[in-house]
Amino acid sequence: RQFDILHHAAGIADSEWNWNVPVDLIRRIKVKVPPPTALRRVTQDELQQFFDACRTYTRNTMIAPVVRFALETALRKQELVDLQWEWVDFERGFIHANKTKTGYVRRIPMSPVARELLKLLSQRATVTAGGKPTGSVFGMTNRAITLSFKRIKKRAGTEFRFHDLRHEAISRFFEMEMSPIEVASISGHRTLKQLMRYSHADTERLIAKMQEKLS
Repeated sequence: RQFDILHHAAGIADSEWNWNVPVDLIRRIKVKVPPPTALRRVTQDELQQFFDACRTYTRNTMIAPVVRFALETALRKQELVDLQWEWVDFERGFIHANKTKTGYVRRIPMSPVARELLKLLSQRATVTAGGKPTGSVFGMTNRAITLSFKRIKKRAGTEFRFHDLRHEAISRFFEMEMSPIEVASISGHRTLKQLMRYSHADTERLIAKMQEKLS
């Protein structure tokens, strides 16, 4: 990544600033890219420990719904922060992620758990004159989520990161036998190469599926 920055800077200096930069020489340099590290799965035991700690060690009633919702939707932390009630379509069962990291709008189907969470949260939300919830869904800043998550994680004795929830959600989508295109439409990945890093299906389920097919 550091070399990519250097390469881009050299290109800008040559094409836009007319600096005498050896761009061709830089282009010929080959950088060995290390293979991606395995992405860890979040276990059910870890999640249970975390949610138990939420009930015991914090008065912040929103952090548990945020974590559960991240597991159901694969939304990034900032996307959860930016999520507005106006983007939730209960009738058609979709969440419109209109402000995303990539800039591409996504339409995310609600799972039964996600729908139930939103129904409960809507009862606490500010409502319009027409009785519809309005404003931020979770009402937490990025920093507030980070600090609360770290504090509860320490109490719970768990090691997973917040971004691991996105990895876990995407892996679960694959285990539901969704196609890569279907998963990408939810996760927002623009290339198959990016997406397949996250598809770490549970080995035990794969073995069971193989045995079922071969028996």
